[in-house]
Parts: sequence; structure tokens; C-alpha cells
Amino acid sequence: WANPEGNREYVRQWRLAHLDKVRQRERELHQVNKVKRNAECKRWKRKRFFYERARKWEERHGYAISAFDLWCLWKKQRGCCVLTGRKLDGRRLHGAALDHIVARANGGTGKPENLRWLNYEANVAKGTLSDEELFRLCGDILAHKFGEHDEELDVSLGVPDWATR
Repeated sequence: WANPEGNREYVRQWRLAHLDKVRQRERELHQVNKVKRNAECKRWKRKRFFYERARKWEERHGYAISAFDLWCLWKKQRGCCVLTGRKLDGRRLHGAALDHIVARANGGTGKPENLRWLNYEANVAKGTLSDEELFRLCGDILAHKFGEHDEELDVSLGVPDWATR
């Protein structure tokens, strides 16, 4: 240890001579630390939820939206789904999803004014439908399931006022 340069050279030569042992040890360490590394990655993503969503949004859609805009939208909705009223969970993989109010397939834009946070299941169910079409479809499903003559069920009410907020 008195000669650090000589020691480094010795270690380098030994690693070159025993490359298979070195690679085997690296694989073992990789497997041992895999769980810890994955947990750290998940923790990092949870802490930076809006940053991660903004980054993925740009990768998927080809245009950027800022993490601050996503955070402001979340705060405006108070962390609740606009359609279901459920509390959104940013920690789960399928807890919260960004939705275009007017779908891009129907001529909507990618601006923050056309975006909102929905529960993942509600977003999947909505697809490219407008809110009115979705409510009409849900009404038809309920009418079919519980009979058209059910007086408690009135499918002609239209869109509730909370859905347009």
C-alpha cells in the first residue's frame, strides 16, 4: 500500500487475467442489489410524480407539458377525478391518468386547458368519447341492466354540472 500506483497496476493486471471471475462477481452483486435499486427508483418516481408524468408525456405525445402545469391542474381538481369524484392516487401505476377533454382524435389540442386528471378506469372507459356521449352510454347501460321502466332511473337528465367543472 506504500505505492498506490503500483497497487493500481497490480489490481488492473489481476482483473485482466481473471476476467471471468470479475464478471461473475459483478453479476452476483447486480442480482443482490437489484431489489434495493428498484425500490430506490420507485421512491424517486413517487417523489417526483409530476416531473415523471411530464417527461413521459413528451415521450409519448411528442410535445412538452411542464410539471408545474400538471401540478396546478392537480391542485385545481383537489386531487379528485372529475368524472367519478374518487380521490386520485399518484403512487399507483394505474391510479391517475391525464385525459384530453376533447380527444385529439376529435380535434382537441394538447394545451393544459384541454387536459384534466381522471381515475385510470374512468379514462379507459371514456376513450375518445365526449362527456355527453359517455354519460349517454352509461345511461343506456343502466337502463338495459335495470329495465327501462324503472322510475328511479332517469337517463334523460343529461350531463351533471359537476362534470363540466
